[in-house]
Amino acid sequence: MKTVSGKEKRPTKISKAGILFTVALMCVAALIIICKYASFMVGNEARKNRSVQVSNYASEHRGNIRDRNGSLLATQTTYTDIVYKVQSENNRREYKNAAEVLGAVLNRSPEEIMNDLLSGGKYRFYKRRATANEIEMLRKKLDEVNAESKRQNEILRQSPAVENPEFYPLLRLSQFIEENQGRSYPKGELASHILGFVDFDGNAKEGIERICDADLSANKIIDGVIINRDVYLTIDTQIQYMAAKQTKRAIEEQKADAAIFIVMDARTGEILAMENKPNFDPNHYNLSDPSSRMNRAVAYAYEPGSVFKIFTCACAYDTGRIDLNRPLYCRAAYRIPGSGNPPAVIKCVVPHGEVFPKDAIVLSCNTAACTATECLTNNELYTKLRNFGFGQKTGLGLNNENKGVLRRASSWSGRSLATVTMGQEISATALQIVTAATVFANEGRLLKPHIIKSVKDSEGNEIYSAKVSISEEVLSYTTVRNLLEMMTEGTDHGLARKTSINGISLASKTGTAQIFDAENKRYYDDKYVASVLTLFPAEKPRFIIYGAVFAPKANSIYGSQVTAPLVKDLAEDLILYLNVYKETDMLFEAGSTLKVRQEPAITISDNKVPDLIGRSKRDLIGLYSKNFKLRIEGDGKVVFQSPQAGTELTEGAVIYVRLR
Repeated sequence: MKTVSGKEKRPTKISKAGILFTVALMCVAALIIICKYASFMVGNEARKNRSVQVSNYASEHRGNIRDRNGSLLATQTTYTDIVYKVQSENNRREYKNAAEVLGAVLNRSPEEIMNDLLSGGKYRFYKRRATANEIEMLRKKLDEVNAESKRQNEILRQSPAVENPEFYPLLRLSQFIEENQGRSYPKGELASHILGFVDFDGNAKEGIERICDADLSANKIIDGVIINRDVYLTIDTQIQYMAAKQTKRAIEEQKADAAIFIVMDARTGEILAMENKPNFDPNHYNLSDPSSRMNRAVAYAYEPGSVFKIFTCACAYDTGRIDLNRPLYCRAAYRIPGSGNPPAVIKCVVPHGEVFPKDAIVLSCNTAACTATECLTNNELYTKLRNFGFGQKTGLGLNNENKGVLRRASSWSGRSLATVTMGQEISATALQIVTAATVFANEGRLLKPHIIKSVKDSEGNEIYSAKVSISEEVLSYTTVRNLLEMMTEGTDHGLARKTSINGISLASKTGTAQIFDAENKRYYDDKYVASVLTLFPAEKPRFIIYGAVFAPKANSIYGSQVTAPLVKDLAEDLILYLNVYKETDMLFEAGSTLKVRQEPAITISDNKVPDLIGRSKRDLIGLYSKNFKLRIEGDGKVVFQSPQAGTELTEGAVIYVRLR
């Protein structure tokens, strides 16, 4: 070989060692590439698997709903359905045995279930959320049927006359049950309208479950740790039980169609309790109807009646155009100026004689109330009532909130000023009435209500925390003080005296109104709403209670007779539970500090009835949320209890105590 220059080039000599080194280097490089690729593929598969795991978890699990103190109201749980998974299709002996087991548990005829199995298919669904008793019954019946099958099979084996016998199949428990993830509500019917429910397909329906669905469904796995979001409500389970007790009494004792009780923190707008009846059990929502699932406190608007006078009269007093010392005369018939000839008349229940403007509240005198609002124009009253929040949603956020009806002043008639004063020609929800009452607890300013206190993840990190929202001035401070004093006088000496509690001042107003029949466009002749609104302590309100009883049919239709005693009992329970100071409380001095005298808390050990003799009603309050019913009669100290201390406690048992 020659180069361009013509000189001959010598061939390069490659050593054997060099060749081996090059080959080895290439092998190492190839091995590294293979390992990297394998690592990438394995990692990618792991990432895919991890993604599926998180996705599946998110679809099956939800965060918890808790009350303000962390008490569990809704949680995710595993429940058992009753099904049947066929071993061999068209095997009549298998179907016969399965039908016998299922019939005993489901209280259905075996023949009906047999026909169902014969209709074809390898899977049949029979009952969702079986109880522990039903599962135990299924086990026992299955053992019994299998024992009989074994006996029959042994007879067949020993029978020489039967060739190739068809043996009875032995059934397995796994063929009858199927475990699924679902929602559980440990308190049953309590607060059901607030909570809403999740349906059997995992869809959030109504209440907090629906409006907080995004937070409750948000969960993830970080380094193998599951992170959920829990929603904390403003309600207190103990206070909710107290409200539930009064709604139940209203239905049972007053033979009412429905009842609502709301307790609100007057300083923050937090809903401490909101209880309705009829209600439903969200664990078995499929057994309820739309009427029982309706949250009447937010969805049902009605004419509030005389309770509304505290708002309309406050609007009039706030103008400064009324002499509160001016005497009036009530002949039980107020003739509405400008309403025609002859004029329309608004009647009082009784002629009150000489009255003063305050008696619109103290005695619920219609003449005093309508005379007071004569100083207002239609537009002035309309504007002030809008400032109270009437005719618009409160913004609480629960489903199907009704904004009520407050027609524009331009559409009012000559009699509207007087009838609106009386709580007619207007409709409002229980929630709107309670919310409007916050004006009297906050120096004339309106609070926005809220029922969600916070959202936290399972590591305790706060994602959301509610803030107090307060409006500009609705009423002057002077008007607020005057109204509270009038309501207090009404509690002490007037129409609301059945709400009076010794040792603490309550500002109460009662109301009675006919219920409007929207379908037939007229008032019912025999259906009324009896209501009471109470703020206490009256000097500086901390709590607002509103109770409304719909269509009572026992002895009375009036709020002063029907609802006032229920509100009083609820207020007493609340005072005892929250240790609100009463002037009649016995105090003792420890060092330089005054404290309310308290007995040690009542505890339940070994599932036995505790000794309650000598204990006060205050001491009994903590027993409300237990798995038994407490019935209290009288006031003072416990002098009798049944069953006696030490008796075995069973779920749903009733403990009766008499106080004196």
